[in-house]
Amino acid sequence: MDTNRHESVSALLQQLGFSDHDSQVYLSVLQRGHPTTGHIVKDTGLHREQIYRSLSRLADQGVVVADGDQDKNRYKALDPKILVDLTDAKKKLAVTAEQALRQLFTGQSQSISVREGKDAMRFVADDILQTVQKDGEYLVLGGAWREFSHLAKEYLPHYHRQLQKRGIGGRILSYQGHDAQDEKTMGWHIQVRVLNEPSQNIASTVIYGDKVVIEILDPENIAAIVIQNKKVAEHYRQTFETLWKLAHE
Repeated sequence: MDTNRHESVSALLQQLGFSDHDSQVYLSVLQRGHPTTGHIVKDTGLHREQIYRSLSRLADQGVVVADGDQDKNRYKALDPKILVDLTDAKKKLAVTAEQALRQLFTGQSQSISVREGKDAMRFVADDILQTVQKDGEYLVLGGAWREFSHLAKEYLPHYHRQLQKRGIGGRILSYQGHDAQDEKTMGWHIQVRVLNEPSQNIASTVIYGDKVVIEILDPENIAAIVIQNKKVAEHYRQTFETLWKLAHE
């Protein structure tokens, strides 16, 4: 492997959580097949003790194993696909841990975060799925469906299927001049009413759980401002219900 490619792959491994030493040792084992410690010293320039520690960590991670058919100082690498399997397993563990930790979380009563770019819309969609309980609902004030559907077209079908699977419904308050029929194409789980007021409709306010999210749907300035505050969410929910009664079906 040429030097530039070696450094590039090593950088990728470090982004996956490998230390600099571990990535060098792993690449040496991977390339040579059944290297001795001496071979790895030659490839990496590391001290033997550093190599032993790296081999031990790599073995603990499950990406290399001691080669029992060879000298005890030899190791071999498993198929690199194991990195994908391990990453998937860690992601599942992280999701499980997040759900458990969320129940224990007793931090500040308010948090505010800002996400920018197209991924911001996906974050909100995923967060609704994770936050809203089965058969629950989310509320949208100023539903800019055309803008949202354009930005979210890559994952919208999956999002709709998950909403239906979990029985999660939504209510959308739109504005005069915005075609409410567009929202109805979102499916069975959506109710739409229209306020008798004009609006440019480039932003939406989404209310679910103890969160209020202001979605900025301007293609040049896409963002989601996430406010997690139970009292604020309740205030917006009450405002929504008042306007919902005033709006036309």
